[in-house]
Amino acid sequence: MLVVANACSDTTHALLEDYQARQSADDHLPMSWFAEPIPGKSYALNSAIPRLRADLIFLEDDDQRVADDFLVKLCEVVDKQVEYSLFCGRLLPDWTGDEPTWIRQEGPYRIYPAPVPNYDLDGEARCLNDQDDLPSGGNLALRAHVLQRVGLFSTVLGPRGHNLGGGEDTAYIKKAMALGERIYYEPAMLQYHYVDPQRLKLGFLFRLAYKRTFAVMRMGAPVGFMPRYVWRKLATHIAACLFTFNQDKRRFHLIRCAATLGEIRGFAERMSHRRDRHDA
Repeated sequence: MLVVANACSDTTHALLEDYQARQSADDHLPMSWFAEPIPGKSYALNSAIPRLRADLIFLEDDDQRVADDFLVKLCEVVDKQVEYSLFCGRLLPDWTGDEPTWIRQEGPYRIYPAPVPNYDLDGEARCLNDQDDLPSGGNLALRAHVLQRVGLFSTVLGPRGHNLGGGEDTAYIKKAMALGERIYYEPAMLQYHYVDPQRLKLGFLFRLAYKRTFAVMRMGAPVGFMPRYVWRKLATHIAACLFTFNQDKRRFHLIRCAATLGEIRGFAERMSHRRDRHDA
């Protein structure tokens, strides 16, 4: 294991050193680590890439845990699916049972983006294409040559601390696929994502919807104008909030308002990029 301690100001370094001192005696997986002082997941990943020596790399986030047989399943699929260079599996919320019922609600007023990652493509193992829902960066294994072909992660995208930014993983996978790399989904590779109680509050959901939609929209091509439909969408969600007594419906449309504002900001940035290109 290679751990990147990204701009840590707590006891992380001491915990890592303690693990390293005990790993042989306790028969733990061998681990090395280093500190990356610049906050941001992409900075951490980019600092790790030149330090990697393996022919297969699995990226893991610090708020996830793997099933007991995860590494076995990963090696099995990689050895079998030799024509693929990227791999992902299932990532399920580590629910405790005391979360609010509306967090897990399905149907027309389902909350999205989900407060806790839940990547579960129903069905059998298969090849993914660019129309599929792509995995997050903490649910991705790559053959080493992919890193050499695709290069570094975007430092413009991605989370910095707890600011809820994203998009660096999606952009990286899409770039790899555009270069001809193929990604394989194996549901037997199972992980669980920690459920932070702070993620179950409305304030977090508003920020998440705004930030994640902005991150997705800003990755598009430059545009010359703001599409009218986004203003109609915003007006529709505001009206729905004002004229309903259904709590689930109001909650849904409030979160959609936040997402639409993120979409508007994303379009505004793409308009700015177009102006910059024109000026250049």
